[in-house]
Amino acid sequence: MLIALGLSLVTDAGLSARADDGSRVTGGASERRVEYAFNAKLLKGSLQGMDLTRFEQGMTVPPGRYELDVLVNGQAFGRETVTIGEDPEGTRLCLSLDAIKRLPLKPAAGGGDSGRECVDLAARYPYVDSSTDSANMRLELSVPQAYLRHRVRGKVPAEAWQDGINGAFVRYNSNAFRGERDGQESREDYRLGINAGVNLGGWQLRHNASLDDASGETAHYHVTNTYLRHDVTPWQADLVIGEYQTSGMGFESIPFTGVQLASDDAMLPPSRRGYAPVVRGTARTNARVTVRQGEDVIYETSVTPGPFAIDDLYATNVADDLEVTITEADGSERAFVLPYTSVAQLLRPGAHRFHLTLGEYRDDGLVDLPRFVQAEYRRGVSNRLTLYSGAILAEDYMAGLAGGAVSTLLGAFALDATMTRANHLEALSGEPESPRGESFRVSYNTRFDPTDTELSVVNYRFSSQHYLSLSDVALLRDDGMTSSPRDRERQRLEVNLTQTLAGGTRLFASGISADYWDREDATTYQVGVSRGFSWGTLSATAGRSETEGDYTNEFYLNLSVPLGGHLQLTSNLAHRGDHRSGQLNLSGDSGALNYGVYVNHSRDDRSHDSSYGGNLGMDTSRVRLGLNLSAGDDYRSYSASADGTAIAYAGGLVLTRDQGETMAVIEAPGAKGAAISQHDQVLLDGRGKGAISGLTPYRYNRVALDPSGMTDGVELKGNARRVAPRRGAIVRLTYDTLVGAPTLVRVTTPAPFGAQLIDADGDVLAVLGQGRMAVVRGIDAHRGYQLRWGPSPRERCRLTLEPQREATPHQGAAPRIAQRQATCLPGDISSG
Repeated sequence: MLIALGLSLVTDAGLSARADDGSRVTGGASERRVEYAFNAKLLKGSLQGMDLTRFEQGMTVPPGRYELDVLVNGQAFGRETVTIGEDPEGTRLCLSLDAIKRLPLKPAAGGGDSGRECVDLAARYPYVDSSTDSANMRLELSVPQAYLRHRVRGKVPAEAWQDGINGAFVRYNSNAFRGERDGQESREDYRLGINAGVNLGGWQLRHNASLDDASGETAHYHVTNTYLRHDVTPWQADLVIGEYQTSGMGFESIPFTGVQLASDDAMLPPSRRGYAPVVRGTARTNARVTVRQGEDVIYETSVTPGPFAIDDLYATNVADDLEVTITEADGSERAFVLPYTSVAQLLRPGAHRFHLTLGEYRDDGLVDLPRFVQAEYRRGVSNRLTLYSGAILAEDYMAGLAGGAVSTLLGAFALDATMTRANHLEALSGEPESPRGESFRVSYNTRFDPTDTELSVVNYRFSSQHYLSLSDVALLRDDGMTSSPRDRERQRLEVNLTQTLAGGTRLFASGISADYWDREDATTYQVGVSRGFSWGTLSATAGRSETEGDYTNEFYLNLSVPLGGHLQLTSNLAHRGDHRSGQLNLSGDSGALNYGVYVNHSRDDRSHDSSYGGNLGMDTSRVRLGLNLSAGDDYRSYSASADGTAIAYAGGLVLTRDQGETMAVIEAPGAKGAAISQHDQVLLDGRGKGAISGLTPYRYNRVALDPSGMTDGVELKGNARRVAPRRGAIVRLTYDTLVGAPTLVRVTTPAPFGAQLIDADGDVLAVLGQGRMAVVRGIDAHRGYQLRWGPSPRERCRLTLEPQREATPHQGAAPRIAQRQATCLPGDISSG
């Protein structure tokens, strides 16, 4: 009983202690310290002689280097190497200077620790309370608000963005098709889509192409584009050199060969992207500010007396005003409303975006390609106003754009005008020699709260007869063009309307109407309703398309019913013109497999047809495979596909089924079978390697390994890494492992409970438990080991291992841990 009580006191002391008055006293940050005293006489047997000093000083974690998750005021800031040392007054925690710079601490006065690998946290920041949670491998720091740098929500410091490693990759989408029809020759088609790249020193070369081979035709390799890109971090922009396209925000998107420098919103923290107003106000006391949108609290913070400004609200897709409430220390409240509706052109106050392109128009079908310069700039002037402009200068062509966007209580509007002028076109097309044109565009977005109606997008554009885009001019300039390019729009109207009713019923309507200067008008519109029930979902849609005097009516009815487990039944009915069809589909998935079967019947005024088919897909760690079979009254078709990515780097070749833009190569020596969390069925191969993609660039991504599929002979020393890659980077994540069978070491000579078993490198491998036993993985008799239970040379001894005793399990029983006995002689490792 006494032994148990003594052990409880020792193991529960922790790095944090509390004074009698309840104030928290921690490792090195409090103005006064509470000292505990343990009675060593409570320890009996092998526990006698155990050094309790570090527990009395609040140091339950043995000295050494640890990989710990660092939290500041409860917010995670990544995993860092933390050195825990012995100190006469208690625990001494130190981090590298680089690690400290990654924390949101204001610079310490008089700190000149440049280049130091171990900066004493308590000495440099005496106002920081620290505590170590050894069970969860965390270092928790408590810092007064006054000593924290202002940190934008969600921001990852640019210093943490990783270029990744040098390497190359090929993402591929391959498909083989065979079609057979009665009375005709079969047809076979093969297609390989390629997205390849090389990363070298922060530069990224990209090449997109496809290889097509069809029956009776010559194989054709078609290049989509090839370009080189690099981040321009100070400007939060991308530099692209090669074949690319402009953004299409103000002017139309233009394919080009040349150079482009453009803002990249992905480099901004989430609280700086898109549009959201700055909330300004004044607090009389230490107050709480709450921002609501509808029934949801989207932001809450504490402010000090005086003016305040909240400039890091997240942009939302909901067009609903913001209600701001200021709650003073005495409980009194004040509230006001900020209008919040947005269009794509709106920016936050003070924010700006730019695009600058210098190049040559790109079109493989044209010979005479104009060179051009394009520039666009947008700036948020205030909470409600954003202004933007742009210009294109080309050979015999120029265009200018000016506009603005405003957020009001009635909704968000954007209005802009584009003026164009072209020269020397009369001989080619019959146009005036120097045609001038104008185009005006209006966008509107709003929400009517009383009826829960959202008019999500209204776009209207009018273009004069002689308005020409750069694409139009390129066509007119090309050899052989003798008339104006067709399909030049005069007016275009787009409307999207959404209405939510009681019970979750959703109504929607959309329409597009376009009329042209040189052909018949075209109009398309749809209305529909959808609702979810306890047994499934039901939706219905009706639409009409009119082109060049002809129209087609369309009606669709869709029913989806989950059948339990992983099965789902879907039924679709369609009526388009004089064509009617119905389809019944049963689909499901089971781990790495997905499958489905369908039957379809269609008919029109002249014929009818029935068909059926099935599909089977398999996701392996290295490739995604698919197989499809279809058959009708007089035809049969078969197709097979394989998709994946191959990554080559200094460590070898790694295959993965993932196909995202930003990638990570995983290395955990010996950890065959470990699964990469959040990437189901992606397992490490026999080398302990694997790869994933789809990481979010410029944001922290947590990549963890699940060891459940590993063998007993390997142990992960840490199973999670956090990384913030740049766009398109290949990052290398290494996980330390302990390889070797576990061995139960029993020390036959006297040694105190809690003594540390240390190897020749000074790493703590285990702590001696009751019966002077410890479990050690991968122990090697040819290496040196010692026990240490205090700072004095007399409080350590050198281990000598006896031959291993193999444990033979009983028939059908789980394998037992091998055992070895050891004696401990006075002295350290070097004395042997």
